[in-house]
Amino acid sequence: SDGRVMNRQQLLIEALWFKPYCEKAYHSLGTTLPADETVTLKDGRVMGKQQLHIEALHYLDKIAPAYLSLASLLSAGGTVTLSDGRVLGQRQLYMEALRCDRQVATVYFDLANDLSAGETLTLSDGRVLGQQQLYIEALRYNREYAPAYHSLGNALTGSQTVMLNDGRELNKRQLYIEVLRCNPYHTGAFINLGMLLSESEKVKLSNGRMMNQRQLLLEALRCDPGGDFEYMQLLSSSKVAKQLYGRTMNQRWLDSDALRLSQDHARAYCALGSALSGSETVTLDDKITLNKRQTFIEALRCN
Repeated sequence: SDGRVMNRQQLLIEALWFKPYCEKAYHSLGTTLPADETVTLKDGRVMGKQQLHIEALHYLDKIAPAYLSLASLLSAGGTVTLSDGRVLGQRQLYMEALRCDRQVATVYFDLANDLSAGETLTLSDGRVLGQQQLYIEALRYNREYAPAYHSLGNALTGSQTVMLNDGRELNKRQLYIEVLRCNPYHTGAFINLGMLLSESEKVKLSNGRMMNQRQLLLEALRCDPGGDFEYMQLLSSSKVAKQLYGRTMNQRWLDSDALRLSQDHARAYCALGSALSGSETVTLDDKITLNKRQTFIEALRCN
């Protein structure tokens, strides 16, 4: 009513002038601030993002997002001192967030990633959970959370299965299929699912598509055309690798208007050369046939 034009940050500062104990205003102000900036309140205090979240928890210690924001600001091994004197690391901040709200899937996932193999932790409600159980808990609260399915798939070996809270029992392959149901552009899931198949085998995805190993790996490259080629070294002894590299290089060449070669091409040629025996040759999709020596020469030409 006084004619002032104010943005969100200025409105929150104004709110704290009239209500300096408003925990929501401190937290909201913290979310508007970049990690390396400070803000000056009307009472003269100069506060950064971390200080604002600490102040929010000073007035109400049950704000899960404030604990999560503080955790995201910490470097590995770092700690933060709260206004009540507690010194908490990243893992402890995640556990405090779950004390406030036990239904945040991402917190279970982050805690699981923080654990080493065979390690467990005790939550504030008394539950003792290991890495796999934490991933399962993440899926309890968000059935569409692709990263948790993917991590569970990576954690299983051979014919192992895992029982989810909704009663489904899934093996490694089924977990990767679930990843792609939730995120059809998940490069890692295409790669890992492809690596589980034999050259002649096909798998049916949740959208009905039937795909073989080569198609899955090509799909991975389509989803991430700028990605590294190092993971393709896993296929260095297979015919699939030779076919795949040929298709990949040709497609990337076309994508760059056939005029510009990148360092990615060099790595692809090197990997292709490594896959060939001394007398073997490979024919690319553009009908060029190369032997082992010629692929390495092409790699040098790219650089």
